Amino acid sequence: TKGLFQDFICWSLESELIRPCSFQLRNIIRAVRSSPQRREAWLEEANAFLQKMATAFNVDLGRTATMLILDVKTRWSSTHQMLRRALDFRSVLDDYVAKNRELRKYELQDEDWEAIALVARWLKAFRSATTQMSTTKCPMLSWTHAVFRGLQDSLADSLRLLPNNTPAVLR
Repeated sequence: TKGLFQDFICWSLESELIRPCSFQLRNIIRAVRSSPQRREAWLEEANAFLQKMATAFNVDLGRTATMLILDVKTRWSSTHQMLRRALDFRSVLDDYVAKNRELRKYELQDEDWEAIALVARWLKAFRSATTQMSTTKCPMLSWTHAVFRGLQDSLADSLRLLPNNTPAVLR
């Protein structure tokens, strides 16, 4: 089963469903993080968005915007963090790209964002299981089977919801 999990993660990150939009997202994030001026412009725009949301809903968010996360391709958990942060700031990212001519070629469409959200949900299950099994404050041997079974159930649910063009080996 371990092989199936690895196959599923690799397929989800490298499939035609996510590869083009993850490539585009990585390029946007690299560009934002590439210079102090761009980082500052990003944070200003993201903070303005948070302030606008706080005002619209008459709440104090108690936080400021954070920098976008660039994943490490060999660590799927960092990919989950990158996707999650991008989804949190989707509208800001879309606006930022639209305002920066050199980034427009990486503009993400609604279908791209849907694919990113789908893979982020898949990776969340793996991240949660990894976090639960990595704890050091409780004995884990008794939990391992339950955590692994929960991960299998989550994966089975995800496999049932895959698009029709998914490779047969994963179905």
